[in-house]
Amino acid sequence: MWTLKGHKDEVYKGVAAFYNFLGDVNTQVWWHQATGYVPVTQAAYAAAKSQGYYKERPTREIAVEQLSRGKPSDNSRGFRIGNSAQANIAIKEEIQAGLLGQKPMQKAMDDAVSRGNEVLRQFEKVNAGKY
Repeated sequence: MWTLKGHKDEVYKGVAAFYNFLGDVNTQVWWHQATGYVPVTQAAYAAAKSQGYYKERPTREIAVEQLSRGKPSDNSRGFRIGNSAQANIAIKEEIQAGLLGQKPMQKAMDDAVSRGNEVLRQFEKVNAGKY
């Protein structure tokens, strides 16, 4: 996520509040469980684990474990989604189609979600049982 300069202080207060909302453990756990995306922090992962989430959905833990192994480096720090390059391409293509009028924007957004989820399911399938 990026925040651009050149706005009024009240805008940045809103941005800060939004980032705080996104960083909240409860928000992260909800997002992780609702979408399948990997939690941003170890605290959110621990909270989901303590709720028994991975006992019911063991494959959802694979990406978290894989991305959390080893010592973080400049190349790995902050990277928390399996197959993110493929997901980003799919999402970008769909949003562009909406912006270019090739499909209604709501359809483009729905398709971006579907394609992003497809990429995550592929990642899950390929890595099932490896970790």
